[in-house]
Amino acid sequence: MPRCTTTRPALEFRINWRSALNRSLRVLMGIAVLFILAPALALTMPQVFEDFNPFSSSETTDSDYRVILAAEEDPQALIEPPSPTASVAGVPEAAATAPQAPLPTDSEEAADTTTTSEASSASDETQPESSPTTEPKSSSPTTKPTSPTTTKPSSPTTKPSSPTTTSPPSPTTTEASSPVVTGTITGTACPCTVTGTVELKGNISLQGDLMVMGGTLVARPGVNLDGNGHQIMFMNGGKADFRGSEVFTWSGNGSNANVSRDINFSNLQRIMFHQGAGKSVLKYFAVKNSGTGSLGDYSLHWHLNGNSTRGTIVEGVAVVGSKNHAFVPHGSHGITFRHTIAKNGKCDAYWWDPPEFQSTSQVNNSNDIVYDHALADGVTNCIGDNRGTRLSAFELGAGKGNVVKNSVARNVKPSHPKDCSGFQWPELNNKQPSSWTFTNNASYGSACNGIFVWQNDSEQHIINGFKGDGIDHGAYRNDYDYRNVDVEFVEIHALGWTLTGGKIDTVIAMKHRIDDDAPVFTDVAIDKFIIRNAQDSGDLATTYVFNNTGLKCSDVVWDNVVPGTKVKIDGSNC
Repeated sequence: MPRCTTTRPALEFRINWRSALNRSLRVLMGIAVLFILAPALALTMPQVFEDFNPFSSSETTDSDYRVILAAEEDPQALIEPPSPTASVAGVPEAAATAPQAPLPTDSEEAADTTTTSEASSASDETQPESSPTTEPKSSSPTTKPTSPTTTKPSSPTTKPSSPTTTSPPSPTTTEASSPVVTGTITGTACPCTVTGTVELKGNISLQGDLMVMGGTLVARPGVNLDGNGHQIMFMNGGKADFRGSEVFTWSGNGSNANVSRDINFSNLQRIMFHQGAGKSVLKYFAVKNSGTGSLGDYSLHWHLNGNSTRGTIVEGVAVVGSKNHAFVPHGSHGITFRHTIAKNGKCDAYWWDPPEFQSTSQVNNSNDIVYDHALADGVTNCIGDNRGTRLSAFELGAGKGNVVKNSVARNVKPSHPKDCSGFQWPELNNKQPSSWTFTNNASYGSACNGIFVWQNDSEQHIINGFKGDGIDHGAYRNDYDYRNVDVEFVEIHALGWTLTGGKIDTVIAMKHRIDDDAPVFTDVAIDKFIIRNAQDSGDLATTYVFNNTGLKCSDVVWDNVVPGTKVKIDGSNC
C-alpha cells in the first residue's frame, strides 16, 4: 500500500503534462489555420453577401417558384398580355385580343408570298403562284408605333391569353396582338383588328393601325377619319364597303371638278389591300393628304392580290394632295375605276410597278383594269426626285385586257420637263404584254407631251381618239395605230406605225435607225412636215408616206436630213 501511494502522483503528473502538451499543440494548429484561412475569407465573403439585404421584407413563395419553373418551360408565361384601348362601341372593358396581321414590307422589290384567296380565272395566264415579298410593316420605319395613351405594346412573341381569341396566326403573320373590335369604331381608336363586320362612325382619330382580317369595314356618310400617319390594311379576305352620297365629280376637259365628299379620310400612311384581300366597293369618298415618300405608301394601294380583288369597284373617289401615287392596282386584276379624281398629288397618279427592265417575269402585271372617266389634275415630282423626268398622269402598265377611256390628264408639271406626259407607255414594259384599249382620252395644260411612247415591241396598240397636247413616239420600232387624233404636233422616232384620221398641226420626223416599214399618214389633216432625222452617224434614210392629208411638197421643211430620205405625197415624190 505505501508503495502505491508513493507512485500515483508521479503517474498523474506525467498524464497531465502530456494532455497539456496536446492541448497546446491543438491551439497552435488552430491559430495557424486561422492565419491561413482569414485572407481567403476576407476576399470571398463580401461577394457572397454582396446582394444580401437584411432589411428586405420580400420572400419567395411556393407560387413564385411555380411561375419561375413555368417560365423556364415557356418563356411567354411571364409576358403580360396587352390591354384593350380602342374606343369601340360594343366592346367590353376586358376586350378579347387577336393576332395582328403582318405589316408587310414596303420595299416593292423585296420577296413576299402571294396568298391569293380566290382561284385565278382560266384566262389569266399571268398570275404567279408566288410573288416577291414586299411591304412589311411589323418593324419597318413605315409602321407607326403604338400610342402610349392606348395600349401597352406587346412582345412580337406574345401569345393571346384570352379564351375568346381567334385562331392562331398563319406562318406569314406576326404574333403581335391588338384588340378585336365589334360593332362600331368611333372617337379615339385603335390599334385594333376587325374580323367581322364593323362600321366606322362619326369623327375618328386613329392612334394605331386598323387591320381588317377577313371581315368587312363599313363607312357611310358622316365619317371623318384622321389617320395620324397610321394605315388601314385589308388582308385574308378583308373587304371595304365605303359608300358616300353620290355627287357630281367632273366633266368636260377636267377643269370643272368637285372633290367634296361626305366621307373623308385624311393623313393616312395608306389604305392598302394586301395579298388576298377581298372584293370591295369604294364609292364617293375622299382620301386627303395621305401617303408618304416611301415605297408602297400610296393613298389607295392594291398589292399583289391576283384575282382575289377581281370585281372591285372604285367609283367617284377623290384622292387629294397625295404624297405619292394616288391609285395603284399592282399585281391585282379586274378592278374598275370610274369617275375618279386624283388632284394635286405627287408621282404618276394612276400607276403600278413596272416589270424589271427587260424581264419576262409577270409578277407585277395587272389584267382587266378599267379607267373610265378618270381624271388626274395637277401632277408633280415624286418626293426625292428633283427633276421629274418621264413623269406622267397615267402610266399604262404591263398586263392584258386593260382599258383607259373617256379620261383626262391635266397640268402635268415636273420641275424639269423631259419626256413627261399625260399618258405613257413606258420602256420598262418591253418584253411584256402591255395591250390597252385606248379610246377618247385627252391631255391639257401640260408642259409635257400628251402621249409618250418609248417601247420596242411587236404588239399592236390602237389609240382611237385623242385630243390636246402633242405625241412623242419612240423608241425604234413598234406597232402603234393612231386614229382620229387632234393634237398640236407628232414627233416620230420609231418606225412601223400608222396614223389615220384627225388633225395634226406639225409632224416632226426625228432620228431613225431602220429603213423599212415607213411611217404612213392617211386621211389626217396636216399643216406642216419637218424632217430632222440626221442626228446620229448611224441614222439611215427613211421614206415618209402621206395620203389625203392636204400636205403639199411646199409644206415640207428639210432640216438636217439623212441623204436618201424621201417624202411621198399622194403617190408623188417631193
